Amino acid sequence: MKVSTRLLLACCVALVVACGEKKDAKDSADSSDVFNQTSAPTRPEHSAGSLNNSDTITLSGHKYVVNVRRYEDSSLPTVRDDTGIEFYDNRVEISIVRDGDEIFTRTFSKEDFADKASETDRKTGVMLGMAFDPEKSSPGLLSFTASIGQPNIEDGGSGFRVSINPSNASVSIKTEVLESETGYDVEEDA
Repeated sequence: MKVSTRLLLACCVALVVACGEKKDAKDSADSSDVFNQTSAPTRPEHSAGSLNNSDTITLSGHKYVVNVRRYEDSSLPTVRDDTGIEFYDNRVEISIVRDGDEIFTRTFSKEDFADKASETDRKTGVMLGMAFDPEKSSPGLLSFTASIGQPNIEDGGSGFRVSINPSNASVSIKTEVLESETGYDVEEDA
């Protein structure tokens, strides 16, 4: 009987020690995870997201296909909004195809508008996007709206009118102020 009691006692001790070691190993792993999380560089958790738009328009007998693609670019400096949330900035790529031939392609970033954007938008805003405006376009000038602002705020930010001459690929940028909920009014030239 003494042997079975001792054997039972030894098994209980071994079980307690084994469970204790697992707990210590788990605590040790948790500690290293916390260390690794705080020592690793943090990355923004938020992005304004990617968008792709394509519009087709016929002007003076020529068929234009205008593609606008917004995408986050982690190589650009990140920004923090008023609440401290960090965001990736975006780039916008515009390509214009006339009668099947690509005649224009360019990538825009917030820097292209820096001299016209407000100080707040330069510091805490991202390139929200650009949109083709067929109503204000003509064969010699394709028109786009652009905006820079905080991605989590619907109103506000800096607005721009971007005009692209498809024959010589020249670009002009004008600052715009919101005239009404449906349009913009040109404020100044580039």
